[in-house]
Amino acid sequence: MIARTAQAGVACEIDEETYDYFLEVLPPKYMGHGFAFAEGAEPLRWFWRVKPDQFFCRQLTWDETKDFCRLAQISLPW
Repeated sequence: MIARTAQAGVACEIDEETYDYFLEVLPPKYMGHGFAFAEGAEPLRWFWRVKPDQFFCRQLTWDETKDFCRLAQISLPW
């Protein structure tokens, strides 16, 4: 599952357990209509819920991470 969510530019459906794991393992870098996760100096992964039982993840590229952080007014993952 983790390898599948690491493909940049690809949104994939995940289960609730995986969603909860990434939400709880470290504080999110950003919370809004979903959350952004990074473990150190790496591009963000964006997680979101569509319905109460549908969860998705998308690995951002570095360029997308830079744009996201600029627009969200947060610092880059270090």
